[in-house]
Amino acid sequence: MSRPPAAAAADDTETDRAGASSTDRVVDVLEALAEAGSAGLGVTDLSRVTRISRPALYRILGVLDRRGWAAREDQLWFVGPSLSDISEPAPRSASIIERTRPGLVRLWEEFGETVNLGIPSRDEVLYLDILESSRGLRTGSQVGSRDPMHATALGKVFLAARPSSEVRRMFGDAELAALTPKTIVALAPLMRDLAVVAERGWAVDDEESELGVRCVAAPVRDREGRTVAAISLSAPTVRFDDDALPVVAAAVQAEAQAVTL
Repeated sequence: MSRPPAAAAADDTETDRAGASSTDRVVDVLEALAEAGSAGLGVTDLSRVTRISRPALYRILGVLDRRGWAAREDQLWFVGPSLSDISEPAPRSASIIERTRPGLVRLWEEFGETVNLGIPSRDEVLYLDILESSRGLRTGSQVGSRDPMHATALGKVFLAARPSSEVRRMFGDAELAALTPKTIVALAPLMRDLAVVAERGWAVDDEESELGVRCVAAPVRDREGRTVAAISLSAPTVRFDDDALPVVAAAVQAEAQAVTL
């Protein structure tokens, strides 16, 4: 027996929301944030727009925030930096650059080497800001370029901030890509390295992404203590030896800790 059109429409709406999958809800949240743009949305408004309960919404936002797909500033939520290459630039990215630039300048002036600012994006490192060394022999990437996490100091900082179970799911049992003969390509030694990074607060890329280049990175955290960006200094190994490592690491860590996003 057919139902009256008005009643059928109402029933279908209820069924759609009640039966919405977790994927549907994630997409609903991202679409709402993208539509809000630079105005952002508070949790109450986001719950109203998406028709997702606040407890479920907090769980979704927590995952999106950790992966860089959504970002919170004060009490508002925005599209995160991981989507910056396929949507309008996230306000969070501009804020990160503005707040970290003084520290990058101080490191550049003190050591005369290349300094970098990166964020996690699609399980890679996305470079937001770079001050290149003025020396003839120097290292450097380009703003907007990406590097794999497992082979970079910046990436190790982001991986060390994630639950170990998430890192294991991310890489699985496959051999990791070898950028140089010194790249860590197995999960077990990578996990041991990440445990050291988490304990001491900074990471090292010792010719793992490029031969002849060493890099040190430290996390930049938000007010809740979450790692949302990282600062690094990279230099040729001929100028960045074992004696210089603790000095550079301490300076990079100090500048990163001086910033709260």
